[in-house]
Amino acid sequence: MYSRSIVACSVIACAGVVTSASADIVLSSQAASVNVQGFVQSPNSSLGGYNHGPSDNTLLAPVNMFDGDSATSGAASVASDMTSTITGTAFGTTGLLITGSSLGHASSVGTGAVNTTVGAFQNYQLAFSIDAPTAIYLSVTIGSSSPVTSGSIGLLSNPNSIGWGAGPGTYEFNDVLSAGSYTFNMNTNLFYSTGGTTDSFASDATFRFELGSVPTPGAVSLIGLSGLAALRRRR
Repeated sequence: MYSRSIVACSVIACAGVVTSASADIVLSSQAASVNVQGFVQSPNSSLGGYNHGPSDNTLLAPVNMFDGDSATSGAASVASDMTSTITGTAFGTTGLLITGSSLGHASSVGTGAVNTTVGAFQNYQLAFSIDAPTAIYLSVTIGSSSPVTSGSIGLLSNPNSIGWGAGPGTYEFNDVLSAGSYTFNMNTNLFYSTGGTTDSFASDATFRFELGSVPTPGAVSLIGLSGLAALRRRR
């Protein structure tokens, strides 16, 4: 039996360095997708399965994706689903905030000599560049998961990283990025392959990624209130 339940969130350094003096954030591409797959085959029955999911590459577009399916062959069945919700907000060219969540399930029901494979996957990537050292903050919260979720967060180009193999909780990471090009990456992967057993997996995570100058939630509310007051005065 092989199983895996991973939620991974990281920033990956890429080639290329910008040398201008201002501290601008330039967004270059976004890729978001969810995918579910499952295959089941029992004795004297044909293989049943599915493998599909939506994707969107619109830059800084909100992500609201769901996909789910099931397959049955004889007395065996598999089912999986994945939900991904992510919002990116740019504050001029000096601040970037990305928040999101993912929730996935994968299960199989088997009896006797049954082969099953089931998975649910979510991926989000946002590529950007900065032309001066810029502060980053990353917070990931793992909820109740079965089995316990494992993974890591941090800078893959930097030995500093945070793992959450110990179980559900909130994990934070602060650093300063050098000028250059990077990709923010958020993955949730559930994969299960076995024969003749019944099992289920769930993976659940939320995250907050800040780059540069990002107003606090209270400050954003005050900005909104002051704008509303100004609008009323003009009326």
